Amino acid sequence: MSTTPTTSRARAFFYVTLAYVVAFAVACAVVGPARDVFTGDPNASLWAAAIADVAATLVIFGFSFGFRNSSFYDAYWSVAPPLLAIYFAFAVDGDFVFPPRVVLMFALVLAYAIRLTHNWARGWSGLHHVDWRYVDLKAKSGKAYWLVSLFGIHLFPTVQVFLGCLPLYVVASSDRPLGWVDVIASVVTGVAILIELVADNQLRRFVMFRVERGELLRSGLWRYSRHPNYFGEALFWWGLFLFTIPTLATTWWAGAGALSILLMFVFVSIPMIEKRSLSRRPEYAAHAAKTSLLIPWRPKGSRPAAPVAPVPATEEGAATSGREPSLELELDDLLEDVQTAAPNSEEIDEMETDVYSSLDVEKAEQVLAGGSLRGPSIDALFPPLDED
Repeated sequence: MSTTPTTSRARAFFYVTLAYVVAFAVACAVVGPARDVFTGDPNASLWAAAIADVAATLVIFGFSFGFRNSSFYDAYWSVAPPLLAIYFAFAVDGDFVFPPRVVLMFALVLAYAIRLTHNWARGWSGLHHVDWRYVDLKAKSGKAYWLVSLFGIHLFPTVQVFLGCLPLYVVASSDRPLGWVDVIASVVTGVAILIELVADNQLRRFVMFRVERGELLRSGLWRYSRHPNYFGEALFWWGLFLFTIPTLATTWWAGAGALSILLMFVFVSIPMIEKRSLSRRPEYAAHAAKTSLLIPWRPKGSRPAAPVAPVPATEEGAATSGREPSLELELDDLLEDVQTAAPNSEEIDEMETDVYSSLDVEKAEQVLAGGSLRGPSIDALFPPLDED
């Protein structure tokens, strides 16, 4: 079988798809017996879903361990919510007639899942790619890495996303009519998805077409926040929680997920990115001093914003999610990998959104064969981007 980058990427997606199909099958097999264990408990469906969710995560971890790549889990964050929403709707209602609020929330969750999964898929280059944060954890944990991966990279985010989906369970259990709270919640959740979409696309265009290495994105949403994609992600989970406000007195616990995700971003995820950016970009400290960390806000001593439109690549140069949110990228690592023809490098992306899918792999191979990345070769590697 051919081992070209294109074939390898296609095969990698096959393995990832297989992993999630197996995980879904295991979850379906587990959820029924798990629910029987909690017979008589009014929240039996919730506990059963939690057990099935953990079982599916363990399957994904098995693939991660087998392929020695924890990035198998990256898509789980966006794949799980719509499946949980479907299960809660059927388990609680028991038929195919769903309240308008359930349908509305499912539509928002589905839009979120499609956007984030697409953002991961277009940025994932294959099984040779490992998120830089996992590489860092492996370097720090040594032989204990796979234990760290199981609990820190796989199970911990699964618990967070499950908690974030608690409002879906609360709403599925309620028959109250639609009201003004639902309008506000829908707007907040929809705006959050839009913010993530715009922020990720602005970042992707910037890293594709920037001219200087180490250049910072200071236009669009990134002029008002250093991490607008994380802001959109956090806002999405709070938007789901807003749907439960009318029953807050008895369902306050439904906000646990939105709170835990926000705390993780503020105290773990973003500090990791900030530390890395400060060590790699001389101008980042000054940028951080005048630009809001998370919530979009007017910059200190602000000047007119630079145009957002992409600039064509030049001979001097050209400008990694998941989830992530996450996902802010460093092309310098990518160019170095291509220039040295080292497809097994483990450090490609800087933050959370990749641009690998924008690479024309066949043309990249031709460039590598010619041993040059200058002149027209850059344009061959970076074709125009498709709009979302």
